[in-house]
Amino acid sequence: MPQEKVYLSVDLGAGSSRIVAGIYNGEEIRLEEVARFPSTNVQVDDSYYWDFLGIYRNILDGLAQAIQRYGESIESLGVDTWGVDYGLLDKDNRLIG
Repeated sequence: MPQEKVYLSVDLGAGSSRIVAGIYNGEEIRLEEVARFPSTNVQVDDSYYWDFLGIYRNILDGLAQAIQRYGESIESLGVDTWGVDYGLLDKDNRLIG
């Protein structure tokens, strides 16, 4: 039997986010949830913003878990976001808004 191949997905949602592994054994695909975490926001003055640093930290933690679990079987990584939110960067690639 061929070695299983693992395809990771980071799905960023408005309420929660997750990292899922699609595992292909040559005949079928099964899905395993690697990590799940809330998509939180932070208040700055009178406005709320996505907690970019917290979300990023959770993504890195989840990917580390995936690497521990699947190692060199990982073939690729895809990221899906809600698409209507964004972060603005300055000329030095720092988040400004």
